[in-house]
Amino acid sequence: MTPALKTWIILLAIVGALLAQSQQLFEGVVERALTGSGGEETDWILARPWVLAAILGGLVVTIGVIVLLNWLVWRVMGYRIDDDAVYLRKGVLSKQLRKARLDRVQSIDISQPLVPRLFGLAALKFDVAGGEGSSVDIEYLKRGRAEALRDEMLARVRSARDATRTEQAPSPDPTGPAGAGESEQPAHTASAADLAPVGPAPTASAGADRAGAEAVRRNVVARRVGSNLGTRLLAAIDSTSEDVVSDIGHTLTDVLAPYRVTARAEHDGRILRVPAHRVLLAALLSTGTLFGVLIGLVVLVGLVVLAAFGIWEAVTGILFGIIPAIAAVATMAKGALDEANFSVRITPDGLSVTHGLFTTTRKIIPLQRIQAVKLSQPLLWRLTGWWRVEYNIAGQKSDQLTSSTVLLPVGDIDQTLMMLGLVLPDPRVPAGVSGRALITSAMLARKSPDPEAPAAEGLFVDQAPASRWLDWMTWNRNAWAVTGTMLVIRSGWTTRAVECVPHARVQSMKLRSGPLQRALGLAEVELHSTEGPAKPVLRHQAAERAEEFFFTHADTTRRARAELDA
Repeated sequence: MTPALKTWIILLAIVGALLAQSQQLFEGVVERALTGSGGEETDWILARPWVLAAILGGLVVTIGVIVLLNWLVWRVMGYRIDDDAVYLRKGVLSKQLRKARLDRVQSIDISQPLVPRLFGLAALKFDVAGGEGSSVDIEYLKRGRAEALRDEMLARVRSARDATRTEQAPSPDPTGPAGAGESEQPAHTASAADLAPVGPAPTASAGADRAGAEAVRRNVVARRVGSNLGTRLLAAIDSTSEDVVSDIGHTLTDVLAPYRVTARAEHDGRILRVPAHRVLLAALLSTGTLFGVLIGLVVLVGLVVLAAFGIWEAVTGILFGIIPAIAAVATMAKGALDEANFSVRITPDGLSVTHGLFTTTRKIIPLQRIQAVKLSQPLLWRLTGWWRVEYNIAGQKSDQLTSSTVLLPVGDIDQTLMMLGLVLPDPRVPAGVSGRALITSAMLARKSPDPEAPAAEGLFVDQAPASRWLDWMTWNRNAWAVTGTMLVIRSGWTTRAVECVPHARVQSMKLRSGPLQRALGLAEVELHSTEGPAKPVLRHQAAERAEEFFFTHADTTRRARAELDA
């Protein structure tokens, strides 16, 4: 069924064209049977049975060729998995053999488009670090087989990465630390080589030794400054899986203490569910929908006025102009349907996200690969207090920057802070300010109800007064704050936005000042992250402050990255 399911729209179009061409003949046959007269063409065809036999034979041959081609395509398809890679073979005339190394696999997702889902089938997608088209997709497997294979492959991917990490790690110095020089490894860190057993070991205990070494390594990484809080939760799940999953709500609450979130989890580890009706309502309240409704009202009034004056040529032109608007609405509706029934579950490999009303997708978000996070709130969402959370992730391809970067399609402040806290490090703010106060102050500015909001607001640096000539609607809201582990930027007026960039994840920075900015004594600093929705920029700062931040933050990010990678 796989070739047919991948080309079912083409097959449906062929069948529809054949039926359309045969419609007149069928109508003539029915009319002749009922009235005794079916028209000259029908009489001519019925008088020559071989013509009718040729038509029916052509249909049979066409269907047979389609079935044969599908069988040939399926027959050469196959996949193979070993300890190093997964291989996919396909193609009849143009043959392909694709390989994905397990230690290079970024994520393994399960996708169920609508038609395969009706037959209980699913696709397994191996996302590999590389350019566009580098993923390996196994289409299609039975759903149960796909889920079992994904679990098995996630375990193999972990083993392959552990083996690669052990081979690449430096050998431990048997003499121990020699001093406090900058080139020496810090005393509080441990490498995979330090944790691996030395010398021959019994085969029966080798797997247990590696598992124990990996558990220790995860805890070491989770405790490093700059690691996101979710890694601490995953380290706890890895070491005591049954205990943590059964009481994961308390564990989440403890891990997310800086953000003061009281979390709870269901029996299967799900920590978040967003019902379909909330996603659809949020789409209706989005800024795009608002402008769409306004444009629709303007067009409707214009049609009425033109019709009243009898200018029908202009009416026809406007009707054709509505087509792009209808396409935009359809695209927005598709996005809402793709994000419906959104749920998040904790697994030892990361956050397992499931979404989609008709096409269901299940994927794993590796927490250590998240580079930046963006919160956004359209104008009408202020009535409900909803926010949206998206992220930038390392290795993300440009053709996947849609629903695949959504961490929370729509949720209240507590849900937003829970998801935000899992992918960000401990903010390490000054005494008297919590991480929750910092983020809510960034979200709501001076309207935050948090009692620590005034102290948190003191951490933010506003734009220069001269910037009001360039950002006359947003200059009073735009601000930024630097904590011990990340940079927080707030911006926007019609659509509020908050961008959080951990220091250790900054790729590079650029200081720039255009002619108009120089005339006003302004400059801005652009922070480069991986491709994604978050594009952090400190806009229209005083030139001296922007230059000072540029060099100071460059040193901050360098030291944070060195500490995280130690």
